[in-house]
Amino acid sequence: MVGPVSKVLNRVIVAQFYQRNAGLFLFLFILLFGVVHGEEVLYYHLTLIYAMLDSNLFMAVIFIVWLLYGLKCAQFTTKSLSEPENSFINVIACLSKREQLLALINLQWLLFLPVLIYTLFIISVGIYTKCFGQVLLVIAYNFLLCGLSAVFYRYKIQHPDSGKSLIRFPFLTIKIPKNYPAFFITYLLNELKIIFIVTKFFSATVLIAFLNGFFINVNDSRIPFLGFLLGIIAHCMLVFEFRKFEETRLNFSRNLPISRGKRFLSMAMVYTVVLLPEIIILITSIPTIISAINFILLAVFGISTLLFLHCLLYWPIRDTEVFLKYVFGTFSILFFLILYKAYVAIISMLLLISLLIFFLRYYRYETISTDE
Repeated sequence: MVGPVSKVLNRVIVAQFYQRNAGLFLFLFILLFGVVHGEEVLYYHLTLIYAMLDSNLFMAVIFIVWLLYGLKCAQFTTKSLSEPENSFINVIACLSKREQLLALINLQWLLFLPVLIYTLFIISVGIYTKCFGQVLLVIAYNFLLCGLSAVFYRYKIQHPDSGKSLIRFPFLTIKIPKNYPAFFITYLLNELKIIFIVTKFFSATVLIAFLNGFFINVNDSRIPFLGFLLGIIAHCMLVFEFRKFEETRLNFSRNLPISRGKRFLSMAMVYTVVLLPEIIILITSIPTIISAINFILLAVFGISTLLFLHCLLYWPIRDTEVFLKYVFGTFSILFFLILYKAYVAIISMLLLISLLIFFLRYYRYETISTDE
């Protein structure tokens, strides 16, 4: 009986999960395997795995990232279970406890597959380097996450509650006095926690690595810019979600008597707040690694790039895969311009194009979306 049930769960939940998050997985794949030259990919990942096996702190950080991904899977699954069109799934409650858990564990393994595949590489390296304690810990942690998720799903099926959370944490809901930029920051901290934390972890790690010569140990101003560019591009999914939030929940704001100049400055303020962790990292690198002038250029470069990506979405780009193509094209152009040290030209170009798109498309986008 478990086989047919698993097929239904795979079609209703697993397939939908990967379909709806295809853009995110494609982006993560590019970050993990596309930003490093082919011959250096293996060395890059081996270095990460060795660091994880050697450092308890780094392993704890990886475990937190896996936990966040597990929470994302659980959030999607419970939401799917609570949708009226999927109410037939609740017939699983008629199965025995063992059959329910087997089907739900199989479901969670498939949702957790990207982590499990990478875990196999970690286990292989751990066995080769005789880090048996760390290997057992990694295996136990993955089993624990999948097992607890299955138990949680079974509880939700046994006690359907119209999609309400099993446990609520009011202290995690952050309230900020409302002005236009604060709407975005509140949305980020309350509804995009997982994406925000994962993005910041990757961005900060890459930036620190480049600043300290982890990849290229050369005293060259281009190195921090290249590292920061990678970190900035990692924010593209946040930008996409911000633009979607602006178009859906803040659509009323277009009728408010606010000039486009003030709106543009408000978005610049939003992305300045978003980049505060990276800006703090850059400040700590003055003057030993970067100069004060380069710090200013880096900060403005980061804000300008995010503004540019945001303004691109005032064109009718609703698909994440299409947006990622634009992101990759932007990354390629900026990468080569950085090699020529055209920092001021890059910033000027990004700001000018962003302003033009914003002023020309801000109100016209609504007309296009309405006609469609």
